[in-house]
Amino acid sequence: MKKIILTGVAILTLGLSFTQECNVKTIVDEYTGDRTIQTSFIKLLSCSYQIYKSSGYTVLLLKVNCYKPQIIDKGQTIYVKFEDGSVVQGSNTSLSMCEYDNSGYYYNFVQIILTEEQLATFESKLINGIRCGISDVPVYAFQAKKIRNNFNCIKHTN
Repeated sequence: MKKIILTGVAILTLGLSFTQECNVKTIVDEYTGDRTIQTSFIKLLSCSYQIYKSSGYTVLLLKVNCYKPQIIDKGQTIYVKFEDGSVVQGSNTSLSMCEYDNSGYYYNFVQIILTEEQLATFESKLINGIRCGISDVPVYAFQAKKIRNNFNCIKHTN
């Protein structure tokens, strides 16, 4: 009996620690009832990212900062390089916009709708860098682990 209780406590503790690592929220559209699961925007060196899943698709949304205005057009290819040298390409599905913020930077929002194969890559490999237009964004190991964890959190949250 004691072993069963200890096993149950261990499983519960593991479940809670996994949940604590997952900083995702679920938003329900009050008109349609559609659910969206998303992370908050998470800062990288010269961009921020957000992952969200809704109605059968998963999106990587990037807010790319730059010193000069640049346009990343809808349909332009976004490259994500992984530590093993493999590269995932995605087409920007958002309308082009470049805005200026109070910190002295311009920024663009770009997004890639990921295929199941690409999603599996993001869940299993560590990102090394991202290229959007003329901006190359390095991704450090500790950030890459957090990104991979967030993709796994999004996958396993219902």
